[in-house]
Amino acid sequence: MESRTPTNTGRLVPVYPETQGLTSRWLRWQIQTFLKLNLKIEDPVPEDILKKLNLPKIDKALKYIHFPNSKNEYLVAQKRFAFEEMFLVQIKSIQVRSSWQKEKSEKIKFEEKLIKKFVETLPFKLTNAQRKASFEILKDLEKTNR
Repeated sequence: MESRTPTNTGRLVPVYPETQGLTSRWLRWQIQTFLKLNLKIEDPVPEDILKKLNLPKIDKALKYIHFPNSKNEYLVAQKRFAFEEMFLVQIKSIQVRSSWQKEKSEKIKFEEKLIKKFVETLPFKLTNAQRKASFEILKDLEKTNR
């Protein structure tokens, strides 16, 4: 049987959600074994951004989050992964917006007389803000880009 290096001696010890047969101790050992492989993990955050924000690369952040030598290492890793999550959400948002802008939509003609007639049938009077917002929406419907 392979000798295990203790993963909880003299340091902060992560506690993972457990289920029958999967203990935090077993998970720590598996993660430690994985990290020792020194696999090249592609970092989704560009190095220049990490440097600018003083955040660690992914390989170091993984070690810090699972086996921190100090509370500061853990907090730096936590900050790095939080940033990565928001960074990837922003990238995806830009991609979606870009794909929408490439598509064309059907133009809906603004028929002022018809709209005025409709507004007159409402059982209430529109406020100036409502009139302005409605006008802007109707003008936007005339555009073919999204």
